[in-house]
Amino acid sequence: MKKLTIISLILLILLSAPILANLTSDVNVTLGNEGQEAGVVQAQFRITNTGNETLSNFTLSTTASGVYAIQFSGIPENLTVGQSALITVTGTIPLSFHAVTPECVPSAFSLGTISITTNTSSAQTNLFMQRANHLVFQDVDIEFNGGSESFDEGDTIDLELDSDITLIAEIENDFDDDGFDIEDITLFIESDELDINEDVDVDDLRADRDVIEEISFDIDFDEDDDTYPVSVFVCGTDENQARHGSRINASFEIEREDDFVIIRSLDHPQQASCGQQVTLRVGIENIGEDNQDDVTVQVLNDKLRINEEVSGIEVEEDDTENVRFTLSLPSQGEEGLSYFEVSVLADDGRITDTQTGSIQISCGEEPSVPQTTSQQPPQRNVAQPAVVQQPTLVLGDNRIYATTSSSQSFRTSGFYIPFLILLILVAIVAILIMARVLPKKQSSPETQKKRRSPPKQ
Repeated sequence: MKKLTIISLILLILLSAPILANLTSDVNVTLGNEGQEAGVVQAQFRITNTGNETLSNFTLSTTASGVYAIQFSGIPENLTVGQSALITVTGTIPLSFHAVTPECVPSAFSLGTISITTNTSSAQTNLFMQRANHLVFQDVDIEFNGGSESFDEGDTIDLELDSDITLIAEIENDFDDDGFDIEDITLFIESDELDINEDVDVDDLRADRDVIEEISFDIDFDEDDDTYPVSVFVCGTDENQARHGSRINASFEIEREDDFVIIRSLDHPQQASCGQQVTLRVGIENIGEDNQDDVTVQVLNDKLRINEEVSGIEVEEDDTENVRFTLSLPSQGEEGLSYFEVSVLADDGRITDTQTGSIQISCGEEPSVPQTTSQQPPQRNVAQPAVVQQPTLVLGDNRIYATTSSSQSFRTSGFYIPFLILLILVAIVAILIMARVLPKKQSSPETQKKRRSPPKQ
């Protein structure tokens, strides 16, 4: 009985073998590529008979929209066992077809599927389409701390927390001279982990033209040591509303130094008189990895002969301290806008941060404030001159805070009453003089003679 069962199974397998038929095809086929312009395109894909009987009666169809005018050629009449055939797909890339995804990544887009059926089997392949992208980056750099590094795909750029950072991107419309303008262009830089989300609008670009754009940003002092993904991308649309763009994915590596103290704020008067003492308050913060036991803050101005420092300051990690200076200004000869430099030195004696402030100094009269077009130093935080009664400026952390200050006018000063009395005396003297001169003029000899002359007959 057992032998009979085995024989029956073998016969069943042998009988079913002739009806095993299988058709395979390439998984994907793409019309166009990253360099293909809009227009008529062709691509090929392979089908193979992997079964054990001849396949015939081939039919091909697609779910792609009729907009793309998909056609097939090279369809075989039949395929013997193990035989293959190349099917040619012809289609049209419309002028309005997008070159990039909404995230500004050049990509092929799915049009649907292609189905191949025969008398006994079927197969399916995915159909894609891609066109050339014409909004590209020629060069992207990251500038910080007086230097710069290229920002290329996959790069890792080392940054310090206290960095003024600028993205500089050269963007090109690389259509040929007779190609299309690209409009509604925007340049972006994004990092969710670093809370960076900045963008700038870019002027329309004619074909075969380029432009350089900048975005400035900073990194929060509270970020931990780590590597953070960052993306820079640009998007725009051509005259046919086709989307173009480019995207670069890289990383910023943040590493806190052991000894790193920064200036958080700089608080000082904006105006002062010769010989006056002014108070300067400096707020510092330890953003390094180690506690600091001997921090030094310096204030320097050669013109005003100021060279002050406070040392031995203790600042624990992530803590802040305030340092106060009383500065004596020269009694004469140093009028004008004077800049002074404030530096902080960590335990290792290295200057880790420097900021600049300014004071408008006047001698012998009430200080006046120059226009904001006055020369400014290259440092990142400068107290800006403004109009009369400008409030005290508190500089630091790239922001300006205003605190109320008072300014004495001439009418409320001690000079106003004497000046008013002097004007009244001058007016009285002038009236008395006029009163004495006018009567004499009216009774002069010539006038009297004319009065006595009789009228002519």
